[in-house]
Amino acid sequence: MRNGRDCAGFRFRSNVDKLVRCLQQISEDGYNVKEVVKGGSLGKGTATPDSDIDLVVYLNGLRSIQDLEDARPDLKRLIKSAIKHSTFSHQIEWKKGTTFAVKCRMNGTGVDILPAFDVLGELGTPAAVYKSMKRYPGGPDEAADQYSASLTKLQRNFVRKTDSTVKGATRMLKEWSKENDVDISSYCLELVAIYVDSRNPDLSQEDLFRKCMGRLANCHALCIAFDEYYDSDRYTRYMDAPYILDPANPYKDTLEHADWKEVSRDANAYFREDNYY
Repeated sequence: MRNGRDCAGFRFRSNVDKLVRCLQQISEDGYNVKEVVKGGSLGKGTATPDSDIDLVVYLNGLRSIQDLEDARPDLKRLIKSAIKHSTFSHQIEWKKGTTFAVKCRMNGTGVDILPAFDVLGELGTPAAVYKSMKRYPGGPDEAADQYSASLTKLQRNFVRKTDSTVKGATRMLKEWSKENDVDISSYCLELVAIYVDSRNPDLSQEDLFRKCMGRLANCHALCIAFDEYYDSDRYTRYMDAPYILDPANPYKDTLEHADWKEVSRDANAYFREDNYY
């Protein structure tokens, strides 16, 4: 007999499988699905029991990110239509989407679905992708958003290859963030854990978590970047703290929309409460 957590995990996986199979069937208006990628915490192996489902739909029929930008409203309509005509449509509660994503809830679990273009497959290397971002008509800042979903596989692979200690500490950070309603993204927390571990490689999961909390308590001073796919010095040279540069997207500061003063305040409160593990 499954316990409560096992049952919740089974339902979560079942929801994901249903959505993936549904999205794979999209074929209309000259578009069909090349690949559905599990992004977010789900794809990276850092999911907590209340994690959302993030899916990125790579589509054939696009030739560039500019094509994706132009077609995105129609692609979101196709995604929504596929789900509305599925056998599980009664399990869906629709939410207001964003420029980039279709949003809903499925059996109480948040779902984000983003159409994407396989820009890495088209251009061959991350370096070629970043060069094209620099030349994007709206400039690099606009490119940072327009390319983001299409770089999901690089983001996923960067986090997924980390060991169980980093993933465990990341889940602890996410649980702390959820419990205290802290205004910082899960991706930021993943990157903080990876960065701190790279400089303190022999810590236990609990000690790594506390070391990360110490960094967050001084969030105003965070300067985090990685050299996995590009030379970060080229992009951070003129950046002011705080920032956490996306390792897959050199023009995107993942901390940009976080309330870092609130993050610092909440992390300091954690230490004042004498939380020891």
